[in-house]
Amino acid sequence: MAKHTAAFDDLRYRIAVNTVRLRAERGLTAKMVGNAAGLNLNSVYRAEHPAMGDLSLRTLVSLAGALDVTVPELLQ
Repeated sequence: MAKHTAAFDDLRYRIAVNTVRLRAERGLTAKMVGNAAGLNLNSVYRAEHPAMGDLSLRTLVSLAGALDVTVPELLQ
């Protein structure tokens, strides 16, 4: 298993915060984001709760598309 660093943990936290914020700003439910991204609800929850596990690059790209932002915007 990969060793997590403080930088990795910070990045996962920013993804979670931005995913929740963007979803709320757009009036979307987690299910709506999942459907738009082609992801199951567990993947959306995992993005919003860093302790639930890591994200794949494919999940990150799909989430960004569903939230109508770029991946760098999701990582800010």
